[in-house]
Amino acid sequence: MRKRELHIPGRMFARGDLVRVEWASEGDKPGRSYRADLQSEDGGGLRLTLRASDFHDRPYTVTVYRADDDALDRLRDMADRYGMTAWADLPLDRDNLALDGMSTSVTLIFSEERTGRRKRAYYSISYESRLPDGAAETLRAFEDCLKQWAVPDRLLETRFETRRGEVIEDPTPSDRD
Repeated sequence: MRKRELHIPGRMFARGDLVRVEWASEGDKPGRSYRADLQSEDGGGLRLTLRASDFHDRPYTVTVYRADDDALDRLRDMADRYGMTAWADLPLDRDNLALDGMSTSVTLIFSEERTGRRKRAYYSISYESRLPDGAAETLRAFEDCLKQWAVPDRLLETRFETRRGEVIEDPTPSDRD
């Protein structure tokens, strides 16, 4: 059996600037949900926002961290090095799909606004796809790179939100469990 190449030849790199990265893992039986979102904020600077909840009916614990100004550039370099935008086109691996397990994906959002065009491109990579050999290690390294700013000395804010994104001002202890 021929090994699939990690970098899929013949695919153009995404055009424009990487403006946002979303990493999501959710959907098992208890309803656990974990999301990481890296993007620039109004007023400048990059922020990593993590949203986590252990059950369907529990609010999200939202933590916001300051990321390095070159964070999106680092992730763009990694995505280009491995041709990750091409992985968005790969079919699902239906033979190994766990319908009651966590579903994990990475979404890369590119923009050409800096060049005067208002075009955006979205590439969503599902971990359940028939990914190339070595992709699991690459995705783990990408996730580690994305989450490296989630450390106490970079913490900007912690809050609680409903599943609809409404801020809970004073959650009761049972809301936080």
